[in-house]
Amino acid sequence: MDSYGRVQHTFEAREAIDAVLAERGLYENDLSVRELLTDVSTRELIGELSERLERRANDCLECGKSFDLPKDLTEHKIAVHARKVNCPKCRETLPEPKIREHMIRNHTPRPRQ
Repeated sequence: MDSYGRVQHTFEAREAIDAVLAERGLYENDLSVRELLTDVSTRELIGELSERLERRANDCLECGKSFDLPKDLTEHKIAVHARKVNCPKCRETLPEPKIREHMIRNHTPRPRQ
């Protein structure tokens, strides 16, 4: 525990980092990465990793393009990467996730007023 009564998980965090670095072959001949990390607190390290994960959360896994908002990523995936299908009624080509919306909007009878 530190002076504020918080549990420090420094040893466990460092071991986890070591395992990841070793798995990726970053420890083969050089400990410079480990030396650089010795002065970084666990809190700083967790903060940096969290920020990187947040940034990566809006990256397209298929093409690598980044987006500021999750909604923009979803729209991109539908417009660019979704399988295209033809509407069975009018033969318009649309991304597969949009076909149901198209059918309702364009081919469902509307009540008369």
